[in-house]
Amino acid sequence: MTLLPALLLPLATAAEPTFTPELQYRPRYELDTGRDFAPGDAVSFVTHRARLGGTTALGDLAIRVVLQDVRAWGEELNTRRDFSG
Repeated sequence: MTLLPALLLPLATAAEPTFTPELQYRPRYELDTGRDFAPGDAVSFVTHRARLGGTTALGDLAIRVVLQDVRAWGEELNTRRDFSG
């Protein structure tokens, strides 16, 4: 571990560091019957995925960090047919 700064020093002097931010939000409305391709009583709910992060690059070395939040929204009585919630 003590050699790591010495190994990265040539990369640091050869290139300027760059940062690329990342932001994504994807909502989706779904109908689910609880069974694949089965007709009948469908429960509707909304899911969303939110991502926030970025990539830092220094020459050929890149580090990417992304935080993700995934949620499902619906009624408690009908959400995925789980009455124990």
